Amino acid sequence: MPTLTLPAAFAPLTDGETELSIDGADTVKSVLDRLLMDHPTLTPRLLCQGRIASWINIYVGDTNIRELAGTDTPLADDDQVLVLNAIAGG
Repeated sequence: MPTLTLPAAFAPLTDGETELSIDGADTVKSVLDRLLMDHPTLTPRLLCQGRIASWINIYVGDTNIRELAGTDTPLADDDQVLVLNAIAGG
């Protein structure tokens, strides 16, 4: 089953978990759907108008899903999915 890694900043919204195994997920969309079903408070952090927010980058392995098939990117059981949020500051 694919493994999803989230930023530490999201831990308070996921009961302290930053690494989750998503059983039965075969696409990035199915991983996100399961994540947001289990942790709905993440929705405004990840989505904007129903799409992945511009400040969120999602990788399968070392490749951004924007360079693949987006949320339709297929996943193998041993894939690592990484969610990163942009950090602004001055």
